[in-house]
Amino acid sequence: EDQPEVNVTLDWMGNCVEELKTVDFSKAHPEQYIAIRSNIEILTSLQSNPLYRSAVSVWEVNAWFAKFFPTLFQPTPRVMALAAPILNAMHNREVICVQARVLGKQWPQLPKAKSTPALDNEDGDDNDDGSISGLSSLWDFVARGNASHQLFVTSDCEEVVHSAEHLFPQQVLSMDGPVVHFDKSHLGLYEQGEFARGLDRVVAEFVSFQGCQSFVFSRSGFGELGAATMPMHPDRKRFLWTGEEVYRFHPDLFAFYKNVCHDNVHNLAKTLQVSQRCTGLR
Repeated sequence: EDQPEVNVTLDWMGNCVEELKTVDFSKAHPEQYIAIRSNIEILTSLQSNPLYRSAVSVWEVNAWFAKFFPTLFQPTPRVMALAAPILNAMHNREVICVQARVLGKQWPQLPKAKSTPALDNEDGDDNDDGSISGLSSLWDFVARGNASHQLFVTSDCEEVVHSAEHLFPQQVLSMDGPVVHFDKSHLGLYEQGEFARGLDRVVAEFVSFQGCQSFVFSRSGFGELGAATMPMHPDRKRFLWTGEEVYRFHPDLFAFYKNVCHDNVHNLAKTLQVSQRCTGLR
């Protein structure tokens, strides 16, 4: 069947998602086919809209995304070539995945000569990430259950990968390519070709998360949604690193994590009782 011709494209990003809390689609957009470009916040915004609340109230971000991503997106051969060594390793033995966001807006990779004040005004998930100084709590946790397992490490800072390679010699898997933030591509921060190569790496890393047996992720959309792509089986272990401590999420609870725990991440076990503080991977 031929794809329908889109009559209008709506761009709801950043503060524009506020419109979703009150919009009446049938009145505001009578066109037959509407395309929407938005971020993951579109779901929670629609859940605040009285007109559509009942229709989407049962949707949870992580449970929804786990079905959405593999259904609508097929990696290109170029991306799969990057991901293949990681996925092959996961097929042959258990690989512990580690995603550590430690810099947020303070990126040493950003060109020093270019002014980046716009970064401070960009919407995104730059809050509550970890820090370089807090890496010891992450590596201590991994080491307790690591033994001889390989580690797949990804981060917004190459220093994290180098740190893992130093602590776990001959055990670390990583991907080549520049570290980029695709939400900032429009700011002109990257050299010609650099962003494209970095984006290949980002997508390949994200695709690889689906094969993780154990995944330690940090407070970022990249890590949280990456963990959501893993099969919801009891043998697939998800751990949240807050920058200070690590919490275990069981599959039936992880589906509710983004909505229930988003603003209270440091008190999960004590106040929300939806996770278990952990000292090791096992």
